Amino acid sequence: MYVYILGAGASKADGAPVTSEIFGAAFRNVNVERVDGSRRFVSTVSPFEGNPISEFLPVFELFDKWERTRLAPKWSGLPKEIYTPLPHQVAVDTRRFGHFYSKLYRINRGLEPCDLTPEVMKDIWRKATWLFYHTIGSAGWHRECKYYQAFVERTLARPGVHCVISFNVDTLLDNCLYRLCCSFVPGTGVWERKKELEWTYGVEFGVRDGMREYEFRHDAKILYYKPHGSLHWGLSRETGQVSLHHPAESSNYEKLFLRQDSNEDALVILPIEEKELPLPLQGVWNGALDAMSRAEELFVIGYSAPDTDNREAAQLFGKASASLKRVVIANPCESNRQRIRDLLVNFGTGQVIEYHDFEECLKREFEETCAAKEA
Repeated sequence: MYVYILGAGASKADGAPVTSEIFGAAFRNVNVERVDGSRRFVSTVSPFEGNPISEFLPVFELFDKWERTRLAPKWSGLPKEIYTPLPHQVAVDTRRFGHFYSKLYRINRGLEPCDLTPEVMKDIWRKATWLFYHTIGSAGWHRECKYYQAFVERTLARPGVHCVISFNVDTLLDNCLYRLCCSFVPGTGVWERKKELEWTYGVEFGVRDGMREYEFRHDAKILYYKPHGSLHWGLSRETGQVSLHHPAESSNYEKLFLRQDSNEDALVILPIEEKELPLPLQGVWNGALDAMSRAEELFVIGYSAPDTDNREAAQLFGKASASLKRVVIANPCESNRQRIRDLLVNFGTGQVIEYHDFEECLKREFEETCAAKEA
């Protein structure tokens, strides 16, 4: 079995922000225009009424307070930057980002004290969650996703069973899988299946809204596990039932965040420390562990095993059997590549190949595959 572990670096190749770029991407998502003379109209990612710039201000103010930064003044100053492209290049250390969201999570669970009222903290948590959801989801707007498309067409089209374990919650790869299976028929407004590509998320969905061609298959050729959930998965607040929506909904705030029509929340695990997986995602995780134990070839693409995944990464890579024949690691950072090698404690004398990035991995691996077929 081929097993592919995808991290933020894989999605970054197709335009999705990594954790340290989330706040910077939120800043760039702000669309500022001047209308009616000197009047200023500000449109942001916020779905709420009122002044959109001030909507997320409490999030940045609290981040500044806890992490000793100055993001709030920059955010507040955005309306003054009319017609200025990319007015702020904002980068936040991954550990700081994880620490901030982890602390918010613990406080709202009553696990840590805070000098703010529970109502205020609940509101900030809601806004911080929405900021993360939309910033990641908007990465899929008008993206060609050439690397994921090549990944699907070149790699997953090879014979044999493939398992993709993605720690990303975006829907970039999902869109590519769906487009390869189905095509849009002009004039009809419907999608029709054009190619058999048997794949499964490893989840029993109670509702498949907009994904009627999808079927859960135990004998699937592609096992696609997303242990941290996905922006187009929903979890019913009343029944715990999981729903599957079309990947395009990851950029639709009304269905993604509010979910008022279906009384559900997005089934997504934020980048926090000591993650707690709800029951549906525990099943996904167990499937990923089982696949890892049966891997003959392992590809680790853009995954650095960050601090927030310490426990999961150790468990996952520890499942790799000594019979694993080949490991491919694609990551521009040598220390991240070394960290993956260190996690493979049971790996024997098989071959380890390293590439600088997703693009090089696809190019070189595809060339080798073609040469093997010709021989």
